[in-house]
Amino acid sequence: MSSSAIERYQHFIETYPNIIQRVPQRMVASYFGVTPETLSAVKKDWFKSQSK
Repeated sequence: MSSSAIERYQHFIETYPNIIQRVPQRMVASYFGVTPETLSAVKKDWFKSQSK
């Protein structure tokens, strides 16, 4: 887990692109070892970085 949460999230959605719509956010957060609130913040930052 040497990469940042945003990098881990990006790798996850590149590897499993359809899983985000099929699995509850709390389960994805658990996979990363973070709270759903933290995952939500990471997703928000990731989407911001993608829109630049």
